[in-house]
Amino acid sequence: MQQERTETAATVTVDGGRRYLTADVQAVAPFLWWVCREWKDGNSTLVAAGHADDFAALRRVQVALEVHDMDVGIDSGFNTQTVYDACASYSSVTSNPINFPCGLRYPPEGGLRKPMVIGWMPLKGRETGARFTAATGAVHPFGLSTSSSMRTDVVQPLLVFDTEHLRDMLSRLRKGDIDREWGVHQDPPSVQAEGAYIAEPDLYWRHLDSHVLRPQANRAGRIKHVWVKRNQKWPDHLHDCEIMQLAMVMLWNDLVTSSESIAS
Repeated sequence: MQQERTETAATVTVDGGRRYLTADVQAVAPFLWWVCREWKDGNSTLVAAGHADDFAALRRVQVALEVHDMDVGIDSGFNTQTVYDACASYSSVTSNPINFPCGLRYPPEGGLRKPMVIGWMPLKGRETGARFTAATGAVHPFGLSTSSSMRTDVVQPLLVFDTEHLRDMLSRLRKGDIDREWGVHQDPPSVQAEGAYIAEPDLYWRHLDSHVLRPQANRAGRIKHVWVKRNQKWPDHLHDCEIMQLAMVMLWNDLVTSSESIAS
């Protein structure tokens, strides 16, 4: 079976929301897969998804879809320094710390005494989990670190996140287990951007169906359900972009719900 629909794709209308653009970097063409979603009050609609030839083409997608620089997130798991450099090139330099609405601050109090670049944000998933405590005492499945960029004149924030936790959250959003609307745009806009291409709906959903929950037993014989990829050749880049959407949105507190349904 090629696909297993876990939900009926709902048509969601979001008016006056905030758009986020996330991208996954690959070693072979297409080099960049991207997803743009619009979020408001925890509800979201897919604006567009596809792939791009290079970072310049992704920049054209960003401009065409009217996404702010600080709402662009790029996976840095592959070709890391190139991603750091690309993010810095679409950023500005500031000496002022940023207090994010979720309660995190960058740089942290007493942190590095250098200016920072802020704009496009590099991201990094951690399979073993990532938990960060904000000044308010809230614990998040994501946090801010400092990139290992070779630049010495500035520091650069790196958004790290618990991949499996957010994969669970994405699944629950898709199935409607979280009291928020998550779906697709009724009338998606056309994207006129040289070097960028829109993914067909069937391809988008194929990517999103890349992982399934399967039972695994530990040495003690206890069964735990874990996410595994269907097979090594199954595409999952847009799925990864959707996970990064959640990390970006939660950083800016645009996915607001109870701690039991989101942060537990």
